[in-house]
Amino acid sequence: MANPRKISPRWEEIFAALGDGLVVLDASADLCVIGMNPAAETITGFSAESTLGRTLRDASSGRPHAMVW
Repeated sequence: MANPRKISPRWEEIFAALGDGLVVLDASADLCVIGMNPAAETITGFSAESTLGRTLRDASSGRPHAMVW
């Protein structure tokens, strides 16, 4: 499972307020989800809680192209 990095409260506020969906992946070959803002949750239909630490393939629950990246 990915270990989300701590970010400053100001960046966290900006990340959450973005109107565009943003999914942040780690730099490993696994492409684990390490962050997801509320707009991305709305767009994809996936909760951040259910995707954090999971790979894109696992997070999409087998639905092809469920998350666009």
